[in-house]
Amino acid sequence: MLSKAIERFPKAKKIALGLGSCFPKEGYDYYFKNNIESTRNFFDVEASKDKSKLGYKIFSSFDYISTRDLLTYKLLENAGIKSAYSVPSSVFFPMNTKKRQSTDKSVLWFSDPTKGISKDSFVDNTSYVDYQIQWAKDNKADIYCNTAGDKSTLIELGIKGNYSTDLQFLSKHLQSYSNMLSSRLQISILGHLGGIENVTLLATDSRALSVQGLPINIQYIDTPWVEYQPVIPQVKSKKVIIQDLKLILGA
Repeated sequence: MLSKAIERFPKAKKIALGLGSCFPKEGYDYYFKNNIESTRNFFDVEASKDKSKLGYKIFSSFDYISTRDLLTYKLLENAGIKSAYSVPSSVFFPMNTKKRQSTDKSVLWFSDPTKGISKDSFVDNTSYVDYQIQWAKDNKADIYCNTAGDKSTLIELGIKGNYSTDLQFLSKHLQSYSNMLSSRLQISILGHLGGIENVTLLATDSRALSVQGLPINIQYIDTPWVEYQPVIPQVKSKKVIIQDLKLILGA
């Protein structure tokens, strides 16, 4: 679809903000040692000048790309495609927050990784689910979720949880907490933007790398991962990204 849109509007300015990876846990560090097959097929990592590859054809035509994680940044770099390494683009959006009062309340944002796109990383969800439930008990945390699949898992476990997909409600409600464990990337960012003092993201796949430039902790459960810590390029701020875009768009 993206390729067809580019062909249809060849003169349009093409901008990709927050391009990110979603590799299962087995591919996280493995890529940097062995160039996993999926990336070779898409970007032609070993021979980046082969312009017949779909990924190269699409993204080399973009006027501006910002990447939200170092894995994506390195994938593009290895393929000869320039990008700006930045925090997730969702951080750029302002939130209407009031001055917070200090609390000691905790919240768990629950998910069952076998009922979403992370299922490739988890044949068995036991350790991941058990960790969340035990954390909620230890911290006397309120429990939330935002998908029907996650809600059904909580029901199966006999655990009372709150279900909501109302972003406006959540952005205000989360401000009443000081401690969060979230197994959802965007919810962890929302908690950070809402002023929660201690936010931890429970990692399921390489999307967790997106918060490396933010004051959000990353917790790994029962995985072979070792945190990827290369020489980190300068993180472009919201202000710099906007300036870049103005130059590209002639605004």
